[in-house]
Amino acid sequence: MAAPFQLGEVHYSAESAFAENAEAASSNTYTHRILTLGVPDHNPMQNRDPDGSIRSRMDEEGLPHIGVREGEVSFTTYLVGHGGTAAGALTETFQQDLISDGLGGGNTASVGTTISGAGSTATAINVTAGTTFSAGGACRIGVKGDARGDGQFLIIGTITDASPDVLNLLTAAPAAPTTNGDVVYAVQVAYHDESAALANTLGTKRFMVGHTTAGTPVHYMGCQLAGLKLEFPLEGGTSKPTVTYRYRAAYWDHANVTIPSSSPSASAADCQPVSGGSMFINDVGTATRATITPGRISLDLELGLEPIYGPGGNGTYQHIVGWQRTVCKPTLTVDLPWSTATTYKTWWDTANSSIAYKHILFTASAVNGRAVGFYMPRVMPYGNRPSRVINVNGQQYATVQFRGVSGATTTSELTRSAIRILAG
Repeated sequence: MAAPFQLGEVHYSAESAFAENAEAASSNTYTHRILTLGVPDHNPMQNRDPDGSIRSRMDEEGLPHIGVREGEVSFTTYLVGHGGTAAGALTETFQQDLISDGLGGGNTASVGTTISGAGSTATAINVTAGTTFSAGGACRIGVKGDARGDGQFLIIGTITDASPDVLNLLTAAPAAPTTNGDVVYAVQVAYHDESAALANTLGTKRFMVGHTTAGTPVHYMGCQLAGLKLEFPLEGGTSKPTVTYRYRAAYWDHANVTIPSSSPSASAADCQPVSGGSMFINDVGTATRATITPGRISLDLELGLEPIYGPGGNGTYQHIVGWQRTVCKPTLTVDLPWSTATTYKTWWDTANSSIAYKHILFTASAVNGRAVGFYMPRVMPYGNRPSRVINVNGQQYATVQFRGVSGATTTSELTRSAIRILAG
């Protein structure tokens, strides 16, 4: 009798060398056990390739030849924040590790601080110690309902090293955080680093997808992120944000792993409903706070990933010896009330030479340790004209799409990145 299909585990670890242990999968060790939503979709591929030799009869055919191995792994987890408090130094989460390594850029160096004195404005924040923050990065200030920072994500343009230090914001706070001692929370930022992608220095992972039946675990090696989708549902009890990862693997093999495992321990999966947040949108260069109220939100990252083929693989049947990132295009899809969507219909109709790019900052929740969101520094209208009336919770809405492109500030890969995923 077969064991229940949904009993199993997913483990992963960073690789120190591309597709290491390809011929010794039993030697693989793992540092994280991921709690996935549902059974991961994975596919270890190795075909028997047809023999193409000419034969003397139409129904004659030579034995097929053993083919090469490659694979795919995709899974969904809750989108989680920092986990512990972000009022001080940060500890990288498994989510930050996966996304930042896949995109090439990550920043966890900022350290939480506090408001210093009463002289802050909504766009110039006086803080006790601000030099650990980064231009292009993010912070959160205060708590929900404080009528100041409101716990929302805020994007930093520049930092003035003075006494007190000043965080100069690209996106204004809901109101001036003037209460001395209000917490300025640190934020983990994952972003696309094009220099790392072009230099082919993106770190690879290995995954083990196994079920409780002995012999079923499949070890995928030389894995690189090939797609990422963040969803923020807003339908009552289902409103937990999720992230779906899609990886391509250069090689795979079977090796038994005891399930259930005592090690590694399961990574934290605490998340917060999409509530108490905000969606900021305004013209690029305008920090004045302006918000919209979407009914549905979905962020897709198109990650072009092409294999590098060669004879030097570690595995007997390995023909992929590396990966090359070829594109990173974020597309944001939101459903807006019809009265709001008409504004973006007019924007969509604007001639190219007159388009004013916008920037978008989304906060899904404002809870310390569970806050998540994203920032797109420059977006343009994209996709189908928002002309179709759709039903969202029995009301008239329209779907609006935004395409993210590189930020206009060229100081660093962080400031240039088209997408920044935030957790604090």
